[in-house]
Amino acid sequence: MKLNKYIYILILLFIADNNLFAQDSLKLIKAWTIDNYNNKHDASIDTSLAYFEVYKEDFRKSFSNIYLGNIGQASQTNLYFIRKNSPFLFGNAQMLNIISSADIKYYNTRRHFTNLSFYSNLSKKNNNQILDIIHTQNINEKLNFGILYKMVASNGEYPNQVSSNNCFAAFSSFDGDKYKYSANFLYNSIKNENNGGINDTLIENVDYIKNNRGVFPTQLTESNMVLTNREFNLIHSYDLKFDTKKDSLDTLPSIKKDNYFRISHSFNYKYNRLKYYNKGNNFYQEFLVDTVNTFDSTYINTIHNSLSLDYVIDDTNKVVIYSLLAGNEIETDYFYQTNYNYIYNYIGLRYDRTNSKNTNINFFAKYYYSVDKQNDIDLNAAYNKSFWQNKLRLQIKATHSQAATDCFEEHYYSNNMQWDTTFTNKKVKTDFDVSLSNNKWNLYFGVYYGIYDNLIYFTDTTAFDNKVKIQPFQETSTINYQAIYLGKDFNLKHWIINNKISYQKSSNNFVLSVPDFAVYNSTTFHFRIVKGVLRGGIGYNFYYYSSFNANDYNPSTNMFYSQNTKQIGNYPRFDAFVKFKLKRARIFLLFEHVTFGLFGTNYYAGINQPMNPRIFKFGVSWSFYD
Repeated sequence: MKLNKYIYILILLFIADNNLFAQDSLKLIKAWTIDNYNNKHDASIDTSLAYFEVYKEDFRKSFSNIYLGNIGQASQTNLYFIRKNSPFLFGNAQMLNIISSADIKYYNTRRHFTNLSFYSNLSKKNNNQILDIIHTQNINEKLNFGILYKMVASNGEYPNQVSSNNCFAAFSSFDGDKYKYSANFLYNSIKNENNGGINDTLIENVDYIKNNRGVFPTQLTESNMVLTNREFNLIHSYDLKFDTKKDSLDTLPSIKKDNYFRISHSFNYKYNRLKYYNKGNNFYQEFLVDTVNTFDSTYINTIHNSLSLDYVIDDTNKVVIYSLLAGNEIETDYFYQTNYNYIYNYIGLRYDRTNSKNTNINFFAKYYYSVDKQNDIDLNAAYNKSFWQNKLRLQIKATHSQAATDCFEEHYYSNNMQWDTTFTNKKVKTDFDVSLSNNKWNLYFGVYYGIYDNLIYFTDTTAFDNKVKIQPFQETSTINYQAIYLGKDFNLKHWIINNKISYQKSSNNFVLSVPDFAVYNSTTFHFRIVKGVLRGGIGYNFYYYSSFNANDYNPSTNMFYSQNTKQIGNYPRFDAFVKFKLKRARIFLLFEHVTFGLFGTNYYAGINQPMNPRIFKFGVSWSFYD
């Protein structure tokens, strides 16, 4: 699991590079993301010390999670209002660890930009190492290419929880006068051992964990899964407009006004496969194919094309886009000698308006008319308004979807799990999100409300038999979900205090279980060592969420599922750190889980999964623009 020793040498060479004292070139780089509705959003390039010591990918995306103890393993955010689902049911538990198309930033840079980050612990016995690399450069002023690579290699602090993950992305964008494109290729390989959890009596024995954490028994001893994702995305368009020359006799001042048509096309290819291996034991209730060895393989393969005709009104005061679109999706689902093939056809429309008063309104609608997914709909509307010289921003979002259940929610067969059912009611979800943010005050505040009908959930039907057999069910009653979220940063003379808090409430704490409160606080005392060259900070990170019936995890399907027999939470976790920034180099030393054993024994990362005990970590990140 060890990285080649030359990685360490490379890091030292980077830190010793005499370009260290060159002027920062971030202002020469622009970055943006593209959402599921092809909307473009400005993105930042993070080279600051803030949150730098938060090295785990899942905790960078969400400050409150349940997980399986080791980095790179299955994880689920406790904040339901930001929870994202994979198109592959058995990939949801890794959404916080993989590179998805939503994570891709596109760039336009006048210099090559490269960032190398490396994180590890100070223990030779249980190596935990992360390597992040990003490189992007413009070929010319309109064409950009880049690559992104993330590697996790970790033995873990407890038995049978090794993770070995490799995530790669290549991306490119072109911004021509008439032709434009954004494209990316993704490859994710997640390889995890699964220990099935540890007996609660052992977890809550502090001295036992300190002395025996690498050798004590786990529920699974020879179990592992491999999740593979390959994906290619292309969005491109061509403007059907003609250059016009101003009449030489026209002396009136020109007013920008362009009305033209645009043809847009998007292509998406996705392949997701889950492989699971286990040597037989008493963890599962059923062995349907082989009573000794389990080797399951299931996958989903999708090809998606859409074509749209846009009418663009582009003048001095506003840009308005009207779009009509049509699309086709081809899907193949496979499990144990069984194929399901589907063809989906849909039509849609889009409206987008941006004016010079920093107001944006957009609306998107999609309707499926094919036999498969017939009468499914997807509606999305958003309103964004900036006030007070762009310091205050109001965002209002509303979504509504009506969708048939997918194949794996109704049909599945493997060595340890099987179900074959039909859910006739469509899943109906309606969400509202209203938020205010103020850059001057470093403040954001939001209210979220969701109404859900006919949700599909999974649970263990043998919960009291100490064996696992999960099955899908459809909740026919309406579930109401509310959330309030708040973030506030205080920048004092030498102190930076970052705060995030959320309050959530679900009307059904079995199907949709969330903690009432989730809190994150990071407090740092900053100091300057060499003016303009070297500065540092010392502080702590605090994580907390209230007790709740967290979802349990099933290794054979890589899924979190509902349970109501155990609660976790109500445990404060502190990490202490010191960090430095030497121009473009950032370094941290982290003492993780300082509070281990000091506030009781409820230090669970997930059901039957303990948090790591105290451990030292370090990280180095280096950016350069040559």
